[in-house]
Amino acid sequence: MCGIAGIARHDAAGVTVHSLGRMAAAIRHRGPDGYGFYAGRRVGLAHVRLAVADSDGPGQPIANEDGQVIVTSTCEVFNHPELRHELIGRGHVFRTKCHAEVLVHGYEEWGTGLLQRLDGQFAFALYDRNRESVFVARDRFGVKPCYFAELEGGGLAVASEIKAILVSGEVEAALDQRGIDEVLRFGASRPPRTPFSGVAALEPGTYGIWKDGALWLRHYYELDYPEAADEPIDVIEQLDEIMLRSVGMRLRADVPVGAYISGGLNSSITASLARSASPYPLRSFSITYAIPELDESLHQEEVAAAVGSNHVAAAIEMDTVAHTFPDVLWHAETPLVKIDPALMFHLAKVTKESGVNVIVSGDGANEIFLGDDLFKEVAVRRSKLEDAQRADPLFSHLPLFHSSRIDELYTPEFRDVLGGIDVIRELRASLPTRFFGWSPLNQAAYLEMTTRLSPYVLSSHGDRMTMAHSVEARYPFLDHRLFEFAAALPTWSRLRDLEGNDLLRRWAARILPRVKPTTPPGQPAPYSQSFFLPTSPSWVGDHLTTEALRRVGIFSASAVAGLVRRCRAGLSPQLGENRAMVGVLSTQFWHHQFLESALLVTPLPAKDASVMLGDKAPAISAHTLYGAKP
Repeated sequence: MCGIAGIARHDAAGVTVHSLGRMAAAIRHRGPDGYGFYAGRRVGLAHVRLAVADSDGPGQPIANEDGQVIVTSTCEVFNHPELRHELIGRGHVFRTKCHAEVLVHGYEEWGTGLLQRLDGQFAFALYDRNRESVFVARDRFGVKPCYFAELEGGGLAVASEIKAILVSGEVEAALDQRGIDEVLRFGASRPPRTPFSGVAALEPGTYGIWKDGALWLRHYYELDYPEAADEPIDVIEQLDEIMLRSVGMRLRADVPVGAYISGGLNSSITASLARSASPYPLRSFSITYAIPELDESLHQEEVAAAVGSNHVAAAIEMDTVAHTFPDVLWHAETPLVKIDPALMFHLAKVTKESGVNVIVSGDGANEIFLGDDLFKEVAVRRSKLEDAQRADPLFSHLPLFHSSRIDELYTPEFRDVLGGIDVIRELRASLPTRFFGWSPLNQAAYLEMTTRLSPYVLSSHGDRMTMAHSVEARYPFLDHRLFEFAAALPTWSRLRDLEGNDLLRRWAARILPRVKPTTPPGQPAPYSQSFFLPTSPSWVGDHLTTEALRRVGIFSASAVAGLVRRCRAGLSPQLGENRAMVGVLSTQFWHHQFLESALLVTPLPAKDASVMLGDKAPAISAHTLYGAKP
């Protein structure tokens, strides 16, 4: 995986390499192995490279033979060999082994229909010089991030991370009140909204066409749950075939692929299949807290031993969370209500230091196979309703959305700015019509996929933490064929007798008998107490002072003072208050990092670029053109 950035202008004022160099510098952690630019009269593209495929190739941006179609992408197209073979059969000439070249020739052949043929995780911006248009797209489930901002005069800025857009000089950092409110209620802002005013997230399964100064957005993939009444007779065999294919395709790389092990079922499955399918000895990684009551290392090491991997375990002290959190927030680019991303940040650091750049993870399985405790709670609570048909469509998630009681912490002025805005009501109104024909459990699964998996698990907890250390994560359970297979099953096939992931458990017992994962300890991590230890850093107190709270203007100093007293005394065991405390503190520091402080970067110099392309030269990335002028 890599990082992308670009600017498109309605007029022909040009895009300077200096501007592109700033954008690329802001996301260099996503691609430490090289970078390149295309600077044209209307469009400029930048790319930073993490070399996990075609490591000897020239890099990106990359284009077709005559230089009229140019792309910058962060992509792993797992079926690229098959697509390449098909496109060569149709007369296309490939000059590299880069996955991105499949996008170029695939667009020439199929236009936006290319997206239906891609099996992978990706985000890209493709410039069609013949049509003077820019085609941007994001994968089906939102594994790879893609942000955009519509500029004055009909322009467009796009990037893998928001900070690249902010340092471009085209967009000023400003607060989006709705976005902040969504983070503090839902745990993350829902695409397209972000915490930054004027900066949007391209929704998963969505593409956009920018042309003549306007951006048009379309969905090419939407979640659906056509639940059947019965299981197929060969359900285990079907699952086996899909999973083996998914894991096998995600092991395609020029470098060894490692695995993350949590000790639970889902990561045990991916690690075991990776061990069987990889041509290299499998290396696995895990992380836990270095305190006995939260230590999960025993479960993790048991799975690693059963899988037969070369395992590296890491443990962090509780005060490490607070010391790390500023870096975590810088990469997340959003306030957080949980500290789990800090663990992933350290796990990715250990992975990188061990020389592994690509890993497979079990994320996504619980949302697809109803493995989270939330689904059990829905089943129990729903059975007690006298009239289930009159239940709120957000029935499954309302207790979580209301748990932090965040309204009680807002200042009157911030409440006034929000006015009549109710993000929960907006979520309810945004539900697709088909939602109301699904079963309650599938409704809950949809909400988990759209409010938690994409914007939090795969973003601020996933991609942003792994790519902070230039580690690419791949998710075998997020193969669209697997999702469609599971969504068509009866819910009892996935949640049986209040046991989630039932089908996965049946399949794992039959297919992977050596792996016997155990349930990790159920005690939640002490979110808020992590910041109020004797060894906690000074920034924690600095951003909770009355002056600091009044300067930001979101939270009431008196209300926060009471919450802080309870947390310091260890009197906040409830999940809601823990979420609220982390939310307040992270919002305060996020505001300081991005809105109160100048974002300064030194542009990556054109002279060191692996690729330098311009309108007057054939834009073949195998041909390096230093000093090309737009």
